[in-house]
Amino acid sequence: PTPDDKLFRYLAQTYVDQQPEMLSKEFPTGMIQGSVWYPVYGGWQDFFYLRDNVYTTTIEQNEEKWPAENEIEALWNQHRRSLYAYLNAYIAQGLTIQVEPPSSDELEGEDVVVTMITSEMGRPVRFKSTASDGVHGVHYPVPAGEYALKVEWGEGNAVETISALVEPGLHATVVVQRPSRSLAEATSVMTSPSVMGVDALAEKESRDEYPASPERWTYWSNAELGAFAEKLALDYPDYCKAYTIGKSVRGTDLWALTVSKDPSGFPSVATQTPPSSEKPSFLYIGNTHGDEPLGRQHLSYLAEELCSRAGDPSDEEADAILSRGAVHMIFTINPDGFDLHRRGNANRVDINRNFPDPILRNGDLNRTGTEEVETVALMDYVELLGDSLIGASALHEGALLVNYPFDGEPEGSETKMPNPTPDDKL
Repeated sequence: PTPDDKLFRYLAQTYVDQQPEMLSKEFPTGMIQGSVWYPVYGGWQDFFYLRDNVYTTTIEQNEEKWPAENEIEALWNQHRRSLYAYLNAYIAQGLTIQVEPPSSDELEGEDVVVTMITSEMGRPVRFKSTASDGVHGVHYPVPAGEYALKVEWGEGNAVETISALVEPGLHATVVVQRPSRSLAEATSVMTSPSVMGVDALAEKESRDEYPASPERWTYWSNAELGAFAEKLALDYPDYCKAYTIGKSVRGTDLWALTVSKDPSGFPSVATQTPPSSEKPSFLYIGNTHGDEPLGRQHLSYLAEELCSRAGDPSDEEADAILSRGAVHMIFTINPDGFDLHRRGNANRVDINRNFPDPILRNGDLNRTGTEEVETVALMDYVELLGDSLIGASALHEGALLVNYPFDGEPEGSETKMPNPTPDDKL
């Protein structure tokens, strides 16, 4: 297991709870730790979890790959609540540690490590404290409860122990300064209201709020997806930004969209400026496998809803997500595979087997030089999002479940066996 096994199971459960269809004889809980299902090496999940402290999951949205177009609307309505529940769990609920910038020049660039002491509920996060970066945020998508953490400056030169209470439906923020005084004087805890509860999601069918065009419930071409992203950014410029993060092997743009009500939540790909680490964010990725296109359509509908709901001040659910943080979406990371109607990219490479594997390479997360351009684009984009990015999920087909790390087995075996993260509970 990962060190966060408990945390991963909690997060996966928030998705499964919204649709009993995910409970089956093969997957009675609707979720499974990756290597128990089948080992995967070179996958994105283990790589980003270990390299970037991103709590990654894979959501298998339908047992049949490339479902018929007349099924898309029903499948969207089936998964819509779960997609929002995930955003609530990762962004609106949880705990943020805000570490104040250095108070003097001699402390500039000092290493800071934030460690979750409560077992299985989060990875340590290391960064350098600089005045130019300002307050640095570290985020944990934890459920309600009491948590103990430690913040360490300069390899033990100063240490602060924190106790934080996360209440149901609330996001707690703890502000920490480099201590020369007591904990009571050095920290303050703030809470911000979260969602009304998943049961309070908009009850209207999506087609009632967003009238369908004849082309709505179809698989859109890559060009149509790009035009759609650009149109959302033009229609909702205060809340939605569209940009390309690279190109595929055949030169197709890889489109991404960010939705937030906070200007500091947007990255700039052009200038390589990351979003503020003070705000947590979440990334959905569609169409990793070219012959699994349902996720790219679901993300289109989700993007449309989030952009249009962001401007409604009475929409408490959208406000809890988009004021608290940001939602990033990559509609398709494998547009060539979609065009060619096959799993791999134009070079016939499975992108989800193309990342440096930390298990087979004894923890080495450096690039190998064999990564495909789509893999590199995703790696670069996650690096750009930095410590604001707390979670990510790739939408797949071929089963109906949530899969979480580790995907690989400790000895590199192909035998199915448990290898949960230390954060399995989360």
